[in-house]
Amino acid sequence: MTTNDYKQFSAGVGANIISQSDYLALSALSGGFSSGYAYSNQINKILRQATAAAAVLGQIIADSGVDALDDGDLAVLQAKFLAAIGAVGSRIAVLNTAGSGTWAVPSGVYGGLVHVYGGGGGGDNNSSPGGGGGGGGGCSIAYMAMTPGASIAYIVGTAGANGVTPSSGQNGGTSSFGPSGGITLTATGGSGSASTGGVGGIGAGGTINLIGGSGGDSYEGEQANGDGGNCAGPHGGAGMKVRGYGAAAGGNASWPGGGGATHSSPGFHTGFPGAVGGIIIYY
Repeated sequence: MTTNDYKQFSAGVGANIISQSDYLALSALSGGFSSGYAYSNQINKILRQATAAAAVLGQIIADSGVDALDDGDLAVLQAKFLAAIGAVGSRIAVLNTAGSGTWAVPSGVYGGLVHVYGGGGGGDNNSSPGGGGGGGGGCSIAYMAMTPGASIAYIVGTAGANGVTPSSGQNGGTSSFGPSGGITLTATGGSGSASTGGVGGIGAGGTINLIGGSGGDSYEGEQANGDGGNCAGPHGGAGMKVRGYGAAAGGNASWPGGGGATHSSPGFHTGFPGAVGGIIIYY
């Protein structure tokens, strides 16, 4: 366990300090004490104000995993503080398994940038007319206040299953994260496709809310292919692409939330599933 030597002075209940309003009205606040008496409750208030900032800075260092020592070495203390500040937001948690759960907020973490992505819709599987691609998942992004040690509920949306001949693709599942700090982020999954492409999912609750890409439409004919829609957001997965009649599909839908495609084969069309949704937390 790391050590923080910097402690706040006069922090106890009933400490001998003047009130905040009296402190703000103190004539010495701007020019300092010059003559006469400085009462103990005034000095205690001044020390508490100054040491509160020192204690906070020391705790930031300690929460980064190193000791904040009062040994007089300011150069080392400054280096530790700058390293601790540089580490803020550099840790990442990735939730990419479909289903529900809780995420435990680590010690010393009071907030994080959260990206939520819905699952991708599945591709159609039908012999006539040709099949379309599934829609990409939606995306919601926000900075969320957090409490160290708290458990935040989440759901990672399922991947939309491909249709089973002769049926349409299935919708991707909705992902969510929260509530935390009065905010809950949600992103619906892309819809499954039929002969026309599925529509993209929708983000909600965030500072930024984005709609996933629609799957490509198909048509009657030999090359009745439908590409999957891209998931929304800066890290949204690409929809599955197809290469043409009788050819192998061009790779699976990408995580998170890419839509599944449909490609032609001799005599029928084959649908493919979308990608599972996901949650990315920068803290």
